[in-house]
Amino acid sequence: MDKTTDRFLPFPVSDRKLTGTLKRQFRYILAGVLTLALAVSLLFSMTRFFEQITYDAISDSNRDFAVSVNAMTETLNSSMVNFERQLFYSNTISTLFRKDGFTEAEKSYIMKDLNSSLNAADFTEAIYVYNGYTDTVYSTGPFFARKLEDVNAIPIRDLLSDRSVDQRFHAVYCHEDGDEEHSDHNYYAFIFYELYPDRTPKPNALVVTIHDDWYQNFLLLANPSSDFIVLDLAGNPLLYADEALCASSQPYYKQIHEDTENPPSGYILGKNRNEICLYYESPDSGHIYLRITSIRELVPRFYRFRQITTRIIIGLSFLFGALLLALLFYSFLPMLRMKDAIRQIDSCLTGEPETDSALKATANEETLPLKKQLENVVSKSERTSLEQILYDMLLEKRPADADRLFKTAVPPYGLMLIQAHHRSDIYRAALQEHPEILITKSDNIYACIASYAFPDAQNAFAKQLADTLECRVFVGTLFSDFQELTSHFGNLRELHRLALVLDAAQTVVMETELEKKTAENSVSTKDFTELTARLKAGKLESSLAKWQEIRDRLYTYRYDSFQYILNRTEDTICRILKDLHSDLLTEEERLLPEHVEQISDFSEIDRTFEKAFAVICENYSEKKAQKYSNLAQKVKEIVEQEYHDPELNAQSIADRLQLNNAYLGRMFRSAYGHSINDCINTCRLEESKTLLRNSQESIDSIARNVGFSNVKYYYVLFKKYTGQTPAAHRSGEETI
Repeated sequence: MDKTTDRFLPFPVSDRKLTGTLKRQFRYILAGVLTLALAVSLLFSMTRFFEQITYDAISDSNRDFAVSVNAMTETLNSSMVNFERQLFYSNTISTLFRKDGFTEAEKSYIMKDLNSSLNAADFTEAIYVYNGYTDTVYSTGPFFARKLEDVNAIPIRDLLSDRSVDQRFHAVYCHEDGDEEHSDHNYYAFIFYELYPDRTPKPNALVVTIHDDWYQNFLLLANPSSDFIVLDLAGNPLLYADEALCASSQPYYKQIHEDTENPPSGYILGKNRNEICLYYESPDSGHIYLRITSIRELVPRFYRFRQITTRIIIGLSFLFGALLLALLFYSFLPMLRMKDAIRQIDSCLTGEPETDSALKATANEETLPLKKQLENVVSKSERTSLEQILYDMLLEKRPADADRLFKTAVPPYGLMLIQAHHRSDIYRAALQEHPEILITKSDNIYACIASYAFPDAQNAFAKQLADTLECRVFVGTLFSDFQELTSHFGNLRELHRLALVLDAAQTVVMETELEKKTAENSVSTKDFTELTARLKAGKLESSLAKWQEIRDRLYTYRYDSFQYILNRTEDTICRILKDLHSDLLTEEERLLPEHVEQISDFSEIDRTFEKAFAVICENYSEKKAQKYSNLAQKVKEIVEQEYHDPELNAQSIADRLQLNNAYLGRMFRSAYGHSINDCINTCRLEESKTLLRNSQESIDSIARNVGFSNVKYYYVLFKKYTGQTPAAHRSGEETI
């Protein structure tokens, strides 16, 4: 190794010594990592073992407590069953179960006896007797006798309709949603009925409801901490002391219910592992008993032990991690500093952003020996200096002189503009055939110059670059007089600006293409006036056709005329949006980009203008639609004045206004959200509701007076719209 190379090494040590040192350091690091992993694993295993033992013991005690509560529940349920059995076989209930009914005298006796039975126990809330033969429910409420479908208490109605053998002799939790006048109602119901030999229910049934407060308080006496929850198999809460605690039980119930492998007694940890749910499923009652509490309150000593263990593990991890980073830093810092210096110098010389191709090229160079990397940096430095000279010549900051750029090249010379992603991409594709090529960047495009023997050689090279780099190349005419450099550069830059109107498949564009463009602009003010008129008329297709007509002329223009037409179209759109007081010109809702000329794809310009045209035409179409709202108002006035006429309907109104019935219906629905016939029926029903409350006329007479020729249809329609019959509405009953 010579001395010139030796002075570029990062540190004067042999490769064998460096390798031995690194191996020893890696062995120390590996030993430290294994020790840390062993210590962490041991602490974690001890924590998990202690945790499992603690939770299992608590779960067993929870099961014992749940068994006692379950026994108390069964005792209470048995008492309620005996109470119902005595009541079920009493003379009063037997009378209500008769198929032939009972007399008025018997009714008075029955009501008195039912109320006496209700008042005899302080825990009962109501008694419901269901006669399955007559489908009648007798109760102690304000309505003595009603059909099953007319029972207001939906849980009671469902309980009597869908009787299940599993519900016999057990408390059924019931909930009724309240309204503006009544709050929510919660209670427990016990149902009793006889069975046929095939275990199917007999027609008659008895339901006794008890206050939820009494039932829960009786059972909660066995749980002073009030952290117990009792659920049925469907997950409905039967017993709880706190609403928030009840809500938090649902995720745990879902997990217990979905996991069939869960034992009947156990525990589930919360998501953050700071909460625990102890559960027990009773085989006798089928109820699920939950106890939800925090680990800190349940096992404070274990919680403290787990905190200490966690802190020890985290501390050891940080300690060994810091030692590992220190060893790595000590081992590789000198080499990294040298490579980083080379990378920074190379980046400055290249003068390109860190694209994927540039990063890939840099990665390939870093695999070379350090001496080769330094030689490449020196070579790039010389080339960068020549590229800066070329850049100054293109901008006419220094005289054009071929001798300043080339040592061996001879005329003619050829200039090209390339839309490549990175300068190094062009060098990799060009250096084999043209090692003397120079590339500089100007106006966001790369300009490269080289010497060519004849035009075909330049054209073939341009085609190769376009195919290899998948980009567009603008090729200048060959020239021998180097003073023509700036003139050719100006022509190629003009072609680059016109790239929007060039054929997308034309990847190689010759300088002679510029001669085909004319500077004369045939698009006049009249064209934009006509475009404005079509937009304000709301004619989207016609407006798009006019824009297409203007757009087709752009392909024959030079850049100045081409840019003038784009800006003029943009100004036309902006003026119309301002007339509409649209917020689509604000920064947040901008419909048009700030600079249309910066869009690099003509199809994107088309989409932008077409979107603006659609918004404008839609706004003007909405203004036109406003004119038809008066017609909808006229139809509504006719309905409100003449709904008493049985002959009044949508067709008769359309005939009167001399309009198509379907068109008039669409217009009316668009304005009010419903059909004309719905509006007529609503007016008639509202009038009939008033007459039912404030007059003594028969229901049939009222139906005809408000315009219904078919009384049966009136009944059906009244029930559909109000949820109750006309008779029920007249009597003032609540909607079911």
